[in-house]
Amino acid sequence: MDAVIKVINDINSKFNNIIQVPFNSDNKKLNYSLNEGYKLLIKEHFNKFIEFLKEYEFPEDFPKQFSFCLCQYFDKNYTPSGITVYNKELHKLWEANIYVGGTIEDIEILHSILYNSPDTFLKIANKGLAKEVLTFYGYQTYNMLYPKNKKATEIFVNNFLWPSIKILFFIKHDNLSNIISLFTKFTMEIPQNEIYKKIYSKFKKAIESYYKKIKSGFWEILLYSIELIIKSPDFLVTLCKIFDHNCIKKEVKEYILSQRGTEIAEIFSQLPAEILLDENIPNQLLTFAIGNKNLLKANPKKFQKIFVSNIDYLNEKPELIPDFIHIPQDIISSMTQKQFSKLDKTIINYYGIKIIFPFKFIPIEKRKDVKSNFIVKKLIEKLLKKYVPANQIINDHIKAKIITSVIEKAKLKGLKNNEIDVLIRIILKFTNQCNLYMNIQNLKNSQLPLPLYKRYIKPLKKFLYSSEIKKNTDCCCITP
Repeated sequence: MDAVIKVINDINSKFNNIIQVPFNSDNKKLNYSLNEGYKLLIKEHFNKFIEFLKEYEFPEDFPKQFSFCLCQYFDKNYTPSGITVYNKELHKLWEANIYVGGTIEDIEILHSILYNSPDTFLKIANKGLAKEVLTFYGYQTYNMLYPKNKKATEIFVNNFLWPSIKILFFIKHDNLSNIISLFTKFTMEIPQNEIYKKIYSKFKKAIESYYKKIKSGFWEILLYSIELIIKSPDFLVTLCKIFDHNCIKKEVKEYILSQRGTEIAEIFSQLPAEILLDENIPNQLLTFAIGNKNLLKANPKKFQKIFVSNIDYLNEKPELIPDFIHIPQDIISSMTQKQFSKLDKTIINYYGIKIIFPFKFIPIEKRKDVKSNFIVKKLIEKLLKKYVPANQIINDHIKAKIITSVIEKAKLKGLKNNEIDVLIRIILKFTNQCNLYMNIQNLKNSQLPLPLYKRYIKPLKKFLYSSEIKKNTDCCCITP
């Protein structure tokens, strides 16, 4: 440990014995003391320490004997673009002298240097000043960003990130969710697609190699994988390959009806048809694809089978169709009376909002209510889009401003007090979610008590179209 002792002595001679030298000079205690010294230097003498490092020549054996560690630091902040300690940019230490940290063992430290100073990173990699297998300390809560420097990014991903992830399959074999989470955090923002595809291919093959017929935990892993599936949809096939399908089937209904089921359905509604048609995807999972337009276009027969077998869920869980879907006439006309009777239960609440098919199939006695439900939802949606801020979190203060604005406009348009009360009730009911998008989704998924809401149509039209209502009275109507 002569090299570490020399560095401590040299720093002490320059900074008034800032580092306490342990009596028992073993490796662990010396490393701890130097790290403590670095901490004080960063906190109290950062600029002076940087100038010292620029001129200082570290002993040749220093990288073999020391590794900079953030474990002893309390005031540290991890961001997608790097690390700060005591509000100082950590990578500047290495910009001043690439030997300052000895041999880097922390992947977050190396990433911070990569993003902020790619040239410094390349020097570190070239000199072998970072271990090939680095440690994840789990501080990253955001997707890590990358520089535009392709060469530096490629070296980091291939030479450091992948070996550090690969080793996790051996030391954390029972924690697949953690491995997927780390991979996602470190790869989603890689700017060069070819670099991402290369590491993703290795990751996918490793999972399929190390895991076989897992008997529990599918849904937890699926939820951890959503961001990865969005970027690489075939990862869903990989998950279905490594899990026993019985564990998927056992819990599918629980997840369909859960809040997380809404999140899963949003992803499944966008998946390419070839993924959903893969033989490894169990039919039970396809319930989440009932709103997938790609599948309907690619394989109408398969879609029809999924749609018909899952109609029962639509009344309980309209969120299974995140947007809306046009059901072709031939699918509706081929349904049995029993099958259509199930669909009939959803018509009043969701026709034109979630499901669209030829109006002639709707029973005559229900057509007026179907139209009324569609019109009132569209009018409320227009009201929300016009007066609720699109990019703000809705709180009581924002809600009060919305109501005040609506009241002022309503009075200018000549609405009566009872009509203004209707507008206020609507705003109070449909601004309970945190943002505009979620409030509109809540509206679309709601089952409105029509006897009450039919009375809302006239004041809504008067408020929204008072200057145009005579020109276009049927602006929101459905054409049979």
